Amino acid sequence: MRSKILLVLSVSIVAAACGGGGGPDSDDGTAVLRFGVSSTVRSSPALVDPLVGTIYGKLFLAADVSATGPADGAPTFGDVTMVGADLVTATETMAWTAPPLAPDQYVFLGFYDLDGNGASSQYPDSGDPVTLPSAGFTVAPGQEVQVTAQFDLVLN
Repeated sequence: MRSKILLVLSVSIVAAACGGGGGPDSDDGTAVLRFGVSSTVRSSPALVDPLVGTIYGKLFLAADVSATGPADGAPTFGDVTMVGADLVTATETMAWTAPPLAPDQYVFLGFYDLDGNGASSQYPDSGDPVTLPSAGFTVAPGQEVQVTAQFDLVLN
C-alpha cells in the first residue's frame, strides 16, 4: 500500500513542476469562443433565413485588422467551421477552442452562413450575419480567455 501512495505523490510533484503542461510554449494562452448574434441582427429586415447554419471565420492579430478587414497576407491563428450552429432561441453556440495562442490581442472575423452556400467560397452573401472588426480579445500568458464573438450586422 505504501508504494502506491508514493507513486501517486511523485506523479503529482512532477505535474506541478512542469506547470501542468510545461514545455517551450508554456507562455501561450487559450481562447474559448462562443458565437452569438446581436439584437440588431435578430430584428434586421435583411435577415431572411432562420438563425441556423454554419459559422466560418478566422482569428487574426488585432494589429493586422482595420475597419475594412485584415491586411493583405495577414497570418491567421485559427480557422473556425461550426456546422449546425442554432441561434434561433439560444443566445450563444457551443464552445470552440482555439489552438494555443501567444499572448497578444486577437480578432475573430467571420460570417454565419444561413443559406448553406458559403462552403465553397468561404465568403458571405446577402442575408448572412457578419462580424465587425472592432471587437477583439486579449490572450494572456498561461491564461484562458472566454469570448463571445457577436455577429453584429446582416450583409445586404
